[in-house]
Amino acid sequence: MEGVIPESGRFSCRIAGLDCVVESHGLLSTQLGRFEPFIIPDWMVTDRSPVRSAVSERIMRRLSHRHPRWGLPRLALESICHMMLDGFARRKVIAVSGVCIEYENCAYLFSSSSGSAASNVPVDPFNAAKRYALLWRRYLGDGVRLVGSGWIALSEVHDGRDVYIAASGTPWWIGSDWRSEAVTYPLGGWCFAGSADAAHPGGGAPVERADASTMVTQAMRCIYIPDDSRDAAIALGVLDRVLLLASLYRMHAMAEDSDGSDESDGHGGSVDESHLAASFELLTGRSYEDARVEFPWPILSAERTWASHDAGSAGVVGPQ
Repeated sequence: MEGVIPESGRFSCRIAGLDCVVESHGLLSTQLGRFEPFIIPDWMVTDRSPVRSAVSERIMRRLSHRHPRWGLPRLALESICHMMLDGFARRKVIAVSGVCIEYENCAYLFSSSSGSAASNVPVDPFNAAKRYALLWRRYLGDGVRLVGSGWIALSEVHDGRDVYIAASGTPWWIGSDWRSEAVTYPLGGWCFAGSADAAHPGGGAPVERADASTMVTQAMRCIYIPDDSRDAAIALGVLDRVLLLASLYRMHAMAEDSDGSDESDGHGGSVDESHLAASFELLTGRSYEDARVEFPWPILSAERTWASHDAGSAGVVGPQ
């Protein structure tokens, strides 16, 4: 259930299991809505040293040099984002750029491999990562739900003898129709989607398992790296653990006709669906034919694209 932003200009929220306190003075009222799914009452804050963030003129000045076209409202919001993600790193939670979906209580993260390293601005991966997510939604139905877009929080979770990476939505989503949810799931796979101009040639697998040592460069293009050297070292250490523990995949771009329509795979289906079937079975270990909806309809990027999560799914769901 979404919270309400108090008029005091200060509110508490819980993101990726971390208690946060946000000072909203300096933000526009239209910018506050992104925090609503994460709002908690102040009495629920149990951390004596929560992650604190506020509009910072120092960070705004630094960002204005890197992004001279950003206006004051954007700079103010981004300064809060940077201060919060810096605090996440100190608590061994990193933010990576991508689109994260949930299927059968597992999260699947799609990141574009075309971003620039350490830009600290989430890449809008519409041509690759978002397209994969929409394919899952189209052919697998309401069982596919959005965890988030933009900055996705990743953390290492110890649950008894189980150790796994968890993925969480954050308020730092991109696009009104890709709003992140206040949910956390075990990461079933981190997939690096190819760019549209690097379509995979025919005859090979459209998706393949990747070794951590070969994906460091791609992962570095996606991670938020704090400016403080100590915080940056912590974030990179967490990334190393993520690459070690997570299942990594390299996904080649899907071919398109010049008019944007799907090409045939030569067997009565589309290239998109055959690509999805191969990736789905490799990532989940499940039969695509058993999971596919009977009558898939084209899915457009819109506010009602994504089914909502159950009320009980907001906590960490352990490995299945």
